[in-house]
Amino acid sequence: MTDSKSSFINRLLGEPILHFFVIGAIIYGAFYIVAKEEPLPQEQTIVLSEQQIEWLAASFEGSWKRRPTQAELDGLIEYTVRETALYREALKMGLDRDDTVIRQRLAQKIRFLSQDLQRIPEPTDAQLQAYLDDHQDRYALEAEIAFAHVFFNPDKRKDQLIPDAEGTLKILLEQSVAPGSSAEFGDGMLLPGAFSGARKAEVARNFGIEFADQVFALQPGGWQGPVSSAYGLHLVYVSDLQQPALPGIEDLRDRLSRDWAQSQSEELSEAFVDRIVSQYRIILAPTDGIPVQPDSRSGS
Repeated sequence: MTDSKSSFINRLLGEPILHFFVIGAIIYGAFYIVAKEEPLPQEQTIVLSEQQIEWLAASFEGSWKRRPTQAELDGLIEYTVRETALYREALKMGLDRDDTVIRQRLAQKIRFLSQDLQRIPEPTDAQLQAYLDDHQDRYALEAEIAFAHVFFNPDKRKDQLIPDAEGTLKILLEQSVAPGSSAEFGDGMLLPGAFSGARKAEVARNFGIEFADQVFALQPGGWQGPVSSAYGLHLVYVSDLQQPALPGIEDLRDRLSRDWAQSQSEELSEAFVDRIVSQYRIILAPTDGIPVQPDSRSGS
């Protein structure tokens, strides 16, 4: 019986699978002891909470208009873990220092954070009116003009271009020719001989910005010119000029409210930055020896 038991134990000890389990148990036990005695430092631990994983899934849904599959979610998690590990290693190596792009992005994130924390109330009518008064050029309706013109072709007139235009102007004034009766004067062209309710952009698109600037500067009534365009010379009769009108706040309430809120957000953001900067002692080297481009506005 003893020999039989000894024989069984000898056979068992000779089994490779027993060796595998024994070695595995030793390794696991050693790892458990080391891990328990020497836990990984906090910076070597990457934790993705349920909320963070849900944020990854929600971001995917925002881009692709559907929830991710399990494989796609696993890929997002793996990418985030790998990116976090690389990011931490980069910080350890100091790769974030003296990097303009990183500095700008971090500063931008601080600005965005300050904007997220802002609570801007609904503006009052008085605030909207004051904002409208301070930014009239942004909200004023465009000027509109009605005019007729007589065209003089430089290719046809050659050296007589200016004398012919000036001579025709005298005739139009002396005979008090109405704008609608001027077709027989001057040269033909593809553009209409009269425009009504035209805005400056339309006039500039047809005749060039120089012509538009000159025509919108004319006073209504009577023939005037010559006025140059991209095609030649023109005699112009402005029959009506509607100056830019400023709508009331009721016509612009939604747009004014958005713009006012944006301006308030920018002011609060700048104030936030100023408060942060004020906490630092600023030391600047003199700039006298650094070449700079002269400022054209200074007249130098």
